[in-house]
Parts: sequence; structure tokens; C-alpha cells
Amino acid sequence: MNPLHLAVFALDANPGVYALLLGSGISSAAGVPTGGAIMEDLIRQVAALHDKPCDPSPAKWYERTFSKPATYSDVLSSLASTSAERQALLRPYFEPTHEEASRGLKMPGLAHHAIARLASLGRLRIIVTTNFDRLVERALEDAGMAPVVVSTAEHAASCAPLAHQRVLVFKVNGDYLDLSLRNSTDELSDYPSACKTLLNQIFAEYGLIVCGWSATSDHAVRKLLERSRSRRYSLFWVEPGVFSKDAEQLVRKLEAHRVTDSADTFFQALADSVEGLSRYRATNPVSRHIVLARLKRYLSEPKFDIELREILSAEALKVAKQVHALPGLPDGFSTHGDAAVERVRACDGVTDVLRAALFVCGHFGQVRHLDMLIRTIQTAAPAPPPTQHLNHLTGLRDYHGMILFYAAGVGAMSAGNAELYCGLLCAGKLPRQREASAFVDRWYAELVHNHPQHPINVPEFTGRTSGYSYAPLTAHVRVLVQELGTNYMREEELHDAFDRWDLLVSLFRAHCQQFRGEDRGIAIGLFGFHDTIERTKREVEELGSAWPPLKHGLFSEGSSERVMALLKSADEWANRERAKHR
Repeated sequence: MNPLHLAVFALDANPGVYALLLGSGISSAAGVPTGGAIMEDLIRQVAALHDKPCDPSPAKWYERTFSKPATYSDVLSSLASTSAERQALLRPYFEPTHEEASRGLKMPGLAHHAIARLASLGRLRIIVTTNFDRLVERALEDAGMAPVVVSTAEHAASCAPLAHQRVLVFKVNGDYLDLSLRNSTDELSDYPSACKTLLNQIFAEYGLIVCGWSATSDHAVRKLLERSRSRRYSLFWVEPGVFSKDAEQLVRKLEAHRVTDSADTFFQALADSVEGLSRYRATNPVSRHIVLARLKRYLSEPKFDIELREILSAEALKVAKQVHALPGLPDGFSTHGDAAVERVRACDGVTDVLRAALFVCGHFGQVRHLDMLIRTIQTAAPAPPPTQHLNHLTGLRDYHGMILFYAAGVGAMSAGNAELYCGLLCAGKLPRQREASAFVDRWYAELVHNHPQHPINVPEFTGRTSGYSYAPLTAHVRVLVQELGTNYMREEELHDAFDRWDLLVSLFRAHCQQFRGEDRGIAIGLFGFHDTIERTKREVEELGSAWPPLKHGLFSEGSSERVMALLKSADEWANRERAKHR
């Protein structure tokens, strides 16, 4: 996988677990000089006071002249004796003039602002930097955050635990307004004990993204990183060009992921991608596998019923909102055209998580979950106005509810949970067949079958699902639903569960129609082209009133003879359909 993508998922999956280690490369791009460059310029000013040339090596000139190594504090003290004077002397190196600001120099750059976005999202909380400037702090403040800044040993010794920090900026070499800045070789070779302790903890406990750091001058940081580096989380090293010799050794030893990008490019892409995932979760709060793992646990005991209801309700409301936002079906709509395909595809995507959740609830659930499942489907697909006639057009508008209904029903059928799948078919209103009929009427969705009054033939689905051109959308729905059960049973068992459920839906609706004094025939799905009807006949003959749907009162006061009559009618309708496709 692309290292950037690895970093995106690492930060997204582990909020606050990754720290940054930033070097001068991220500030030099904003026009801020490095510590070494500032030191050399200050020494040149000292040399100018003595009217002596110091190039080509100002540091060596300083050591020869004053018999001691050049340190930031000594050089600065020789030029300014008070804190206010030192600040005034250093300010031009780090703070922009009006003209520089107009050109974006010495101002937080794209990388700094992207880092602040990541911090505001909660993905980054610890930022270690070897830089003296305050660009990171300014970017964080612009994003509405007040970082805790640690720039001295005293700060390091007294700061709150890392786990309690919202955003901490650890300036290991100091802040440009501190006299304790570390810049010489000796100063960078070792740190005060409190600073080393804090760095050790960060390197040992956090994942790390390194950017703009050559590892050449900061000897103490390099040693601590090499010794304390955590292996629990990944290390990403961003370098647009050639790695320094020291950096290359660390990359290899620590098995870091190399990212060949500039700081601006990398951090912008990282922040954009993490924000994109956050926006996705705003409409898809949790991925399918996380939902299913939680559902299986919550289904196991009644004490989790509240949590189970919360998950299903949230997903159902999301589906209802997204379906409502889909474009309306156009005037002159044809179930044979592109608009039908687009509607089906859109609903397939919108219902992906809830469809899987309902299959799992049907497969592993118990009768106590029945009302919860019915309410979930009704929430996801609210009932149309009572005056709206149910036909192929309204069926397509309710397609998303139908596939949710089928997902739950096939899940229950695949587990042999007759009490649950019978309850689903009649909305838990077994004694009141008229009310049960109103529920199944909605989800029967004639467009899924080749109903004689509403023939549907969407070419997009013809031939895609094993050549079932005689009931193409049924075949498409079967593929969708069966995919949900591949972890629980064999493919042929799932085929059979779908066909049995589909047949039972057709039989029950025909039964309800006849109960109301209507008889519009029986629509035929894929079950009519298999041996499902014949096998069901044999079961009813063998079991009689003990046949599970009869046993659980699905056909009200109906007897096995009543069901056999319905099966005979289904067989006749299936023969007619099969004759059309010979």
C-alpha cells in the first residue's frame, strides 16, 4: 500500500497515538533560517564588532578568538545583555516584516496548517520539534487551540502526563526567546535528564512521523530514537530528496516507511484524507465489519437490547435520510431504463451496512428481537401516503425497504428460525391478517418478480447473475442478500434459503389477497425455475400442521390443504413463466 495511505489509516484508527518529529526542513520552506544559519549570522555580527573577518567558518573563528566553543547563549549575550534586547535582536529572524508577511514568509505554511487540522481532529496530540520558531504554535492557535509548549528542562519536569494533553509542542532545542537554546555540537549531544525522560516516553509509547529532520546534527535525539523507538506503531519518514547518511541508517534500522514528498504535499494530503474519512463516517458512522461484530455480541444477551436498538435505529435513520436525498423518479419513468438501474444501484450502496446488520439479526436473533427488526425496516423506509396506489413505480421507490426486508427474512430462513421469519412476514400481527397483509404488500415489491401485470426487464441485470434473464432483478437481489451469509454457510444453502423465503412471501401475499376477496395470481421469482415448489409440497404433505409456517400461525386458521392449494397455484403460474423462456 502507498505509505501515505498507510499513514492515513494509522492516524485514523489510532487517534492521538502518533507524534510528530519536525526538523528545520519544515520551517525553512516558510523562509525561517535554521539555527545554524542564525548562529553564523550572529557570530558575523560579533566579528564585525571586533572588525575581524570570520568566514568561511564563523564557529571556528569564534572558538579561536574566545578560547571556547560557540554556544547560542554566549554569542547572544555578547550582543545583547537584557531579555528585551535579546528578543529585539532575534525577532527579525523569526517574525516577518510587513513585506515578508505579504509574501507569506516566516508565516505558518501549508504543512503547519495541515498539522493544526490533524490536531483539531484529535489525530495528533504530541509534536516534537528541533526548531526555535513558533510557526507550529501559531498554526495551532489559528485553528482555535492553545498548545502546551515545553521548551526547557523545567517545563519538561513539570508538564502534565502526556495522556492528559490535548496538544503539546515539545521544543527539544528550546524557543528562540529562551537563553537555553541548544545549537552547538556539544549542546546537541546530550540533553537535561527531564528532557531525555520525556523524549524517551514519546519515542517508546507513540507512533512517529518524521519530517524535515536530517538526523545529522541532533545527536541526542538520534540516540534516543534509536534506543527507545516503539515497535508497536509504525514510523513514517517524509523526505522529498535524498536521505542523509544518518537518516538513511535510522530508516533502515527502524524499518521506517519512506514517503517521498515535501512537507506541504504530505501533510496536506494526510489531513485531507483523514478529514475525508471523518466526513464518510458522518454518513457511515461505522464500517460494516465493526457493526456486525458489535451486533453479534449484543444479540447474545437481553441486557444488550438497548445498545442493539441504538445501532439499528441510527443506521435506519441514516438510510432514510440518504434515500430521501436521492433524485426523484422522473416523469415518464420506465422500469426498463437507466433511471431504474440508477435507483437500484444507489439504494444498494445506501443500504450496505444496514442490509448486513439485518441479515445477521435475522440469522442469530431471537423472537424477542422481532419488534426491533420491524421498526428498523419501517424507520428506514417510512410508509407512503395512504392514498398512494401500490404498483411497480411505488415498489421501486420502496426498493431499499424491500431489500432490507429480504435481508432479515433470508437471514432468519437460513437459520431455520421459523418464529422469527413468520413474524417478519406479518409484522408480528399473526392474528390480524388484514394488518399483516398491509405490511407484506409493501415489501412484496412486484417489480422484483415477473408479475403478469408488471413485467420488469432491466437489461443492466440480465446475464449478470448467471443468465437469469427471466427474473433479472430477483437474481440481483439474491446476489446482494446471499453475499451477506457467505461467512455462515455454503452457497447452495444460501440459494435455497433465498428461494424458500421468496416463495413464502409470494404464498403469504396470495393468501392475504384471497382473505380480502381478491385473487391476482402469484408472481414468480427464481424459485419458480428451481425445484423449490416441489420440495415445499413434499414437506407440507409430510409434516401437515407441523410445517413450521403453519405451526407458527402464518396462515391464520389455514390448514395444510390450504397451503397445498396455494402451492398448486404457484406451480401453475411457474409453468406459465417457464413456458415463456423455453
